[in-house]
Amino acid sequence: MVVTAGASASANTLQASTLENLKKAQDDLDRLGDLLQSTMKELHALQDNFETAVKKQHKSLNSASQIRSAMLSRRRRRSSGAQNASESPTPSQGERTSQSDSSQSQDVVSLDQFSEQLSSISTRLRANQQLMPATGGLFVECFLGSINVRFARKKERLAFKQEYEKLKLKLAPVFLIVTIVCLFFEEYRWVHMMLQLALSFYYTALAVRENILRVNGSNLRSWWIIHHYFTMLQGVLLLTWPNGASYAQYSRKLHLYGLYNATLMIFQYRYQMARLYALRSLGMANEMDVASSDSTQIHWSETMTLLLPLIVVGHFMQASQAIYLLTLYRKHSNELQILLLGLLFMANFIGNISTTTKVLLAKRADRIHKSD
Repeated sequence: MVVTAGASASANTLQASTLENLKKAQDDLDRLGDLLQSTMKELHALQDNFETAVKKQHKSLNSASQIRSAMLSRRRRRSSGAQNASESPTPSQGERTSQSDSSQSQDVVSLDQFSEQLSSISTRLRANQQLMPATGGLFVECFLGSINVRFARKKERLAFKQEYEKLKLKLAPVFLIVTIVCLFFEEYRWVHMMLQLALSFYYTALAVRENILRVNGSNLRSWWIIHHYFTMLQGVLLLTWPNGASYAQYSRKLHLYGLYNATLMIFQYRYQMARLYALRSLGMANEMDVASSDSTQIHWSETMTLLLPLIVVGHFMQASQAIYLLTLYRKHSNELQILLLGLLFMANFIGNISTTTKVLLAKRADRIHKSD
């Protein structure tokens, strides 16, 4: 009985201490929550004041720019007037001309100083605008509305970037498998439409996320986002292409290109991710940089020596698709989808090959500069 009573008392003591610790931890958590709420209110008020000040400064800067333009035009008029007066000078006119020139020189100095200060203020204002809310542009607004997509916390920015990279990494093998299925079941148009619908969703999701990433400091070039706009439109056109003789004639060529592109996309993305991780470890890449052919700074390794020709072949396959579609349109001129698809393939070819060439030339110039 004594042992049992002692064990029961110990159990009661343990439970009481556990509850006391939980209560104390909850009290601390409540205090932190209250402090966070009050701090957030102050922060929101500060943000509102900051946004108002930035908008006011932007208007003032526009007004100052208009004044600067007026001063420049007035200086040009004075200069032309002084030049005309010097062609037929008189004693009194000469005195007035010298006085005008002296005042003009004073205006020139003040105008130069004014322009210099205006440029400095504009640069600082652009830096301040990085703290302003951003919607990500018209394309993002069509899907999310006019909400702020600029993340204030570093953790949120990195998490969003990782989700973007996971999307590309996970879906590329899926597209490869489904494309192979489409090649084996050419007569089942609904399978093709499922692939085209998935591709339209994929490139739409990429375009939305890439616009948000750029707002949050990513290094994505505008062309890659435009390229995804074009590819998204291609998916829509393929979905609306009537299931007739023209589509049956083109279907196999399309899916063979899709098979090559999906395979290349997997290898290219893995190379770019490995290269990006290496650059981050060396401190040569921003934390918000993503895997793309311009962000990874092409490195001449055995992998890149094999990958680069395959990328160029993929670009010229786009040109081949465009030429084939434009030729096909001459036989089926009543189907506008064929013409639009051909033009989009040609636009993608021109943009991709020019961007790849620029990256290669920049890399070559960098190597020459380092060797010197």
